[in-house]
Amino acid sequence: MKHTFKFTLEGVGVNPHYESRDFYFVNYLLETVAKTFYTYKLTAYHLQQEKKSWIISDIYVEHFGKPLKWMDEIEVQLGFRNTKGLRVAIDFEVYHKEKRMAIATMQWTVIDEIKRRPMAHPLVEEKLPRAENLPFEGFKFPRLKGVDISTGFEQEVTYSVIDFNHHLNAYQYFRFAYDALATNFKDKHYPVKFQAKFEREIMLSDVAKVNAHTQDLHSDIQILRCTSSDDCSSFKLSVDWAKR
Repeated sequence: MKHTFKFTLEGVGVNPHYESRDFYFVNYLLETVAKTFYTYKLTAYHLQQEKKSWIISDIYVEHFGKPLKWMDEIEVQLGFRNTKGLRVAIDFEVYHKEKRMAIATMQWTVIDEIKRRPMAHPLVEEKLPRAENLPFEGFKFPRLKGVDISTGFEQEVTYSVIDFNHHLNAYQYFRFAYDALATNFKDKHYPVKFQAKFEREIMLSDVAKVNAHTQDLHSDIQILRCTSSDDCSSFKLSVDWAKR
């Protein structure tokens, strides 16, 4: 069984070229997940009544063709993939004018909010229907490398960018990472394939340290969570670009 949702690229998601902001596409995927979990009363809000919640660990996206334009409409199809272990794998197919324009996959896990450890939840296995003929059957996320973070810029996490878990909102990691890239490069390129790894939550009032390494049409970006006690890797992003 697949779940289908429709979206329109509105002004808030548009760059100076009247195209979709780079990585804004992730918002549609996250919104599709949230709406689907709500259908089964399995959102973070519902799980938090039991002192549990969801965390995202991985995203992989491939785009086909040019970026979306202002007021373009898309259809996002979501399906739950069979996996082993505690992680929930979700695949996406995205269509524009009945043509497939992107595929993506994510991994989510239910955690115990007290122990901060992954756990099995009986309703997840019982309620979430598995779909067939998904684009990432048997897919394994490649390992991402880090970058030299010593010359990165720092950004404090404020109340306006945290979510209901009091963590940095998942999409905001992409925004922080994007800000580490040179403006001239961003103006002339757009992402066609990217993979993200969420390693450690960044909390309100933490300082995120961000740096990027770009060579030709590929970038590796890393975000550290800087605290009074230590610095630890929080997020890695690997991106392949195309010229506009």
